[in-house]
Amino acid sequence: MTHFFGAFAGHDKKLLASSITNNAPKKLAEKMQEVVNALPDHDAKSGGKWGEGVYFHIEIQNRFFFCCFSDQEEPRVPYTFLHELKENFFKKYSAEGSTYPDEEKLGKNCSEFNPAIGRQLKFYNENPDADMISKVSQQIKDVTAAMITNIDDLMKRGERLEELEAKSQEVLAQSKTMKAGARKVKESQRCCGCCPCRRIC
Repeated sequence: MTHFFGAFAGHDKKLLASSITNNAPKKLAEKMQEVVNALPDHDAKSGGKWGEGVYFHIEIQNRFFFCCFSDQEEPRVPYTFLHELKENFFKKYSAEGSTYPDEEKLGKNCSEFNPAIGRQLKFYNENPDADMISKVSQQIKDVTAAMITNIDDLMKRGERLEELEAKSQEVLAQSKTMKAGARKVKESQRCCGCCPCRRIC
């Protein structure tokens, strides 16, 4: 499960809204500003490592940027987080019928969006099901493991069945041999009335 330490949103290299968790590394706020200052001027997705076990991921779209810090280098979950953050930000500040936020609404620093980022951080940190892909992936792994166990059991059972079948064939062969021997004994003991071996004492 991915743990997030903080996230922020901004425009034209200006930090507009941010939130940091209580267990975030020290000086994370300073690092946020460093990341903002180093942002490229074009649309991009990128990331990097900061400190021990802390990674940041960035998404830039039409001069709007969004960044999060987490303990995962693998980008899938962080970018899922950023996509949701971006959608919520655009929805809140975009004019009706517009895809991107109205720059007039951004003039007030968007500080009222800080709690929204905080709620999103809390949700992702406290709910394993927030990442549905990981949940489904784990379910697939569990089902696969169960299927492998069942197949192993069937294979072991198949070996026992083969042994039983071999033994049954052996018993059947022995029974045929015994039946043939019994028939010969019976035929040897069959005598007619004139048989000299039949005497009356």
